[in-house]
Amino acid sequence: MFVEDIRLGKDVGAAELVEMMGRMGGFMGPHLARALELLEEAVRDRECLKAVSFTGNLVATGLRGVLNELLRRRFFDLVITTCGALDHDIARTRSGYRQGSFDADDVELSEKGVHRLGNVYIEVESYGPTIER
Repeated sequence: MFVEDIRLGKDVGAAELVEMMGRMGGFMGPHLARALELLEEAVRDRECLKAVSFTGNLVATGLRGVLNELLRRRFFDLVITTCGALDHDIARTRSGYRQGSFDADDVELSEKGVHRLGNVYIEVESYGPTIER
């Protein structure tokens, strides 16, 4: 199988892009396309128990709404997650998370009362002490 270049047109949607990634052959594109195929099969199969599992960092870094919508639409029957998801839900009620940098100086952020989760900044007062209480 040859590696194919992806050619985007103005009307290419997300599903079509993932299909093209399946044909491109490089890196994780084919795996992503196969995962979408499996998900589509599972959603169509009414007898299939559909489970989703995720860690708290996905909730904290912007996928909360996507996960919420997938669950609201009943794409999954079972959810397995960590308490980190709950921690971040509690913390986000106290203050918003801010986009930051992976390259930030953690000592400098700490002096400013900020935790860093990858490239997401979290106010210490909304996460650490609040969750500990």
